[in-house]
Amino acid sequence: MGLKDEAILESVERIVTAQRAWMNDHNRPFYTVCLTPRDGIRAGTALANAFVCMIDPDTNANRLNVLLAHEMFHDWLLFRARVVASDLDDDVPASKWAYQWVDEGFTEYFARTILVETGLLRMEQAVALTNEDFEDYWLNEHRHFPYADLRRAAEQGRFMNTHQRIGYYRGALIALDWDTRIQQRTNGDKSLSDAMRDIIKAAIDRGGHLPETEFHAMMAQYGVDSNEAYQRYIIRGETPPANADAFGADYVLDATIMHDFAPGFDVNASEDSGRVVGVDPTGHAHGAGLRNGMELIDVRNSRRYDPDDPMQVIVRIDGVESTIKFYPNGAPMRVPVFRRADREAR
Repeated sequence: MGLKDEAILESVERIVTAQRAWMNDHNRPFYTVCLTPRDGIRAGTALANAFVCMIDPDTNANRLNVLLAHEMFHDWLLFRARVVASDLDDDVPASKWAYQWVDEGFTEYFARTILVETGLLRMEQAVALTNEDFEDYWLNEHRHFPYADLRRAAEQGRFMNTHQRIGYYRGALIALDWDTRIQQRTNGDKSLSDAMRDIIKAAIDRGGHLPETEFHAMMAQYGVDSNEAYQRYIIRGETPPANADAFGADYVLDATIMHDFAPGFDVNASEDSGRVVGVDPTGHAHGAGLRNGMELIDVRNSRRYDPDDPMQVIVRIDGVESTIKFYPNGAPMRVPVFRRADREAR
């Protein structure tokens, strides 16, 4: 890896120390971190008192620290404390997705928050990560999926990374909004961090699971109608809020124009059947020559819009392989973005 072992060990120690101080929990005797170089991958799996990380050797320190901080925070939020829906059934894996936005999205938010407080992440870098959340959310083809559709996809074995990531983006953006509102309401005396510490402790005291009714009751004590937000952004799949005051006077909320992800054919059904289906006659795929019934060999760049990377659909026509390229850019969208106020003024 490009990072030296000494620098990684120093970051691990600072993150673990900061998170234990944040939780006022110093009872764990050790924390094991295993880093394995893997080209093109940045992912990990949190275990009890441990974290296994597969990471591209070119990953920079900031990306690694965010990943480490996220997985380490799971030691509290997920392993020892979970908000659970009334219909949670451990024998039905799909039922866990009701509060995955807390498990993963809030974990992501607090991982960044603690990194900023520790000095391992600058505020402008945290803002840039929030802007990425907005971008990734708006470019996700499942961003408007209600909970029932996400659960159905999991039950039917169609649950992909694009489904899973929705909870990360929704939760992180909801947490940012709630944190801002709590601090404004209390003139800075309280924050979402205080609420989360209370919630994690309450869950631990109850054996690790906090019923959703208790979660919403505790958030109400901080002036947040979390049940109403849950119904809107999770159950119905509405767009999470963009709070203009989230980063104070140094940053203003603006918008940038991006294109919706529009592959122009039914990628999932085509991959399942081995034949191209669902081609939109008005889309870019049709214009590039893609037609229903073509034998499908492979699809590349099929999960999100990248303005610099065309979608490539490899098909076989009359026994000859052919690559059809096009940009899956659909309708233009105004996507929220935070910019420095001094740059906006110029």
